[in-house]
Formats: sequence, C-alpha cells, structure tokens
Amino acid sequence: MRKTKLIAAALFSSLLLPVAGFADAFDPKTVPADAKWVVHADLDAARDTKTFDVIRGRFLAADGAQMKLDQMEMITGLKIPDGLNDVTLYGSEAGDMAAVIIVHGKIDRDRTLKSLHMAQQFSSTSHGTYEVLTWLDTDKNQTMFGAFHDDTHAIIGHSEKNIETALDTMDGKADSINADSPLASGAKPQLLIYVAARDLPELHGAAGKPNPIIGAVDAGWISLSEKDDMVTVAADLNGSTAEKAAKLQQLLMGVKAFIGLNAANEDADPVAKAVGAADKTFTATLKDTTVSVSWPMPVEQATAIFTAIADKQGKK
Repeated sequence: MRKTKLIAAALFSSLLLPVAGFADAFDPKTVPADAKWVVHADLDAARDTKTFDVIRGRFLAADGAQMKLDQMEMITGLKIPDGLNDVTLYGSEAGDMAAVIIVHGKIDRDRTLKSLHMAQQFSSTSHGTYEVLTWLDTDKNQTMFGAFHDDTHAIIGHSEKNIETALDTMDGKADSINADSPLASGAKPQLLIYVAARDLPELHGAAGKPNPIIGAVDAGWISLSEKDDMVTVAADLNGSTAEKAAKLQQLLMGVKAFIGLNAANEDADPVAKAVGAADKTFTATLKDTTVSVSWPMPVEQATAIFTAIADKQGKK
C-alpha cells in the first residue's frame, strides 16, 4: 500500500476505534525510536475551527456514520468526535499491520473492558503493571492487541510486542524519537493535522512505485493549521542531495502550473478547479537539500477543496 493511502486509511479509521496520546502538539516522547512515519490529529485544536466543522459535517453525512458512532459510545462511553482530545498513529514500516494507534479521550475504561471481555478469543497478559489485551475483530477477521496506559489513554495495534513497546516508550523506559528527528522537526502547537515520515525509499520497498513527487522525497513533514480564517498547508520535504531537492521543487511547481491550466478548462475535474482557485499563494522554496512549502488560503477556499475531494471519493 502506498504511503499516502496508509496515512489516510489509518487516520480516518482511528476515529472509529473503541479506545482512547497526548493533547496539544505532537509529543515525540510517545513514539518509539524506530518509527518511520507518524500522523497526529489534534482534536482539541481543531474543535473550534471552520475546517473541522466542514470535515465533521461531511463525515456525519456518510451513510451509517452516526449509527457507528452511537454504537461506539454505547460500548466505550467515548463520544466521537467531541470526546476525543487527540489521536497519534505511527509505524516502523509501511502497511496497516505495522500501525500503532494512541487515542486520548473521555473513555469509560470499565465499560470498554467489559465489552472486550465478551469479544471472541479474548485474553490478557501482564506487562509490568499493565494488562495487554487480545481479541478478535470479527468485522476484519483480525487478531487485535491493546492496552490502557491510564483511564483516558489507550493503545491499539496488531502485535503484542508493539503494544509493550508503546507502553515502555510512554513511560520513558524505551528510547523515543528525538525532538530534532525528521518525524518531529515540524511539530508545533495548534496544528490540526501533522504527518511526517523518514527513510521513504525503504518504506516504498523494491516493488513500490510512488508518484514522482513522493519518490523524490527521503524524509519530510506536512501540516495543516487554521488561524484568523486562514488555512495553511506547510511542509519541509528533504531530498538526499541538492540535485534531488531541486528536481522535487521543479516537480512541485510543474504540478502547480498543470493544475492551473487544467482548472481553466470548462470541463475540468471539480477537485482541480477548487485547487486551481487557491494555487496562486502556493510557494516551494529550495534551500540546500530541503524544499519548504507554504500554501495559505482563506477558509472558504480550503473547505471548497475538502468538499470537492469528499464528493469525488463518494462517487467511487
């Protein structure tokens, strides 16, 4: 699975998990040192933004979405999304099976544990003072593992080892990523979404065929924020050499030009039209081996892009 698909799938699936990590900005001390990618969504920062209102509205409008949320609340006591503070995902390799999810929210721990005890193939083992839980996700026919770090922080993943490592990292008993790591260098307070990755050629693998832009990146981060009715997409994308970074800059500006031309077409794709209407503020600045992207736009233009993307996905 391509990295972009992995991130999207992991992020949106996390909002439906029956578990509840750290509010505010992404905290590198919660992520093991061997992580290759991370996604952090700060619901506390997003809750009062116009961007969040639009995304929330689109999500709740999906068929069956509210019913699923009501079921989650009944089982866990966690009201989604209002009861969520933030969600962090990370992995040491590509693929859904490598993902570890930490969720922080107002979860009813006792109610959740009672529900899990009734799940198929439920069992538990001790890890220090913690209990690592195992159960069968019958919808996906997958064995799942999880643990509560405390009453409002919980972890879920696909292996017992990953859960144990997560607990040890959060307790400071195992090495975490450094603050100057490519995974943490762009993290700031009040970011709605923060995504970062390193060693991307390894994540793609020999058979991987990423698009030319992603293929030119060795490490980098991208973030989304909203302030004073302006939404800003920012990023630092690193190539292994200055030549690679220069090629990346050219690719980005070429895509901008292509979208601008395509958006002028009367029959243009709605997403291209929405992006084209906001592309005049897009910049990609080259310095050494890093391309820094800045794309500020009014909230109305950002929400038009989100809506066009959601409509297109809904037609597939």
